[in-house]
Amino acid sequence: MCSGQTLWRTGPDHCLLADLEGCRLAVKEADKPAGQVRFYVTHQDECGIDRIIASGTEPDVRTAMATAQEWAERYAEGHREAD
Repeated sequence: MCSGQTLWRTGPDHCLLADLEGCRLAVKEADKPAGQVRFYVTHQDECGIDRIIASGTEPDVRTAMATAQEWAERYAEGHREAD
């Protein structure tokens, strides 16, 4: 479930960035006016390598942000259960 407590900031190329549950979230609008909004969720592994754990597209920025948050929370929950 999306907590809604994530602090988003503007990054390079007007990309929206956030950190949540040990994950980095990124949301980027398409260059075309009617294009999809892309989101990525990455997690840095024990070797310091960023791994993509989720990516996709949504019809608007708010939905892409919420979907990225849900993926990060789901990923973190799965890792807490494994510990």
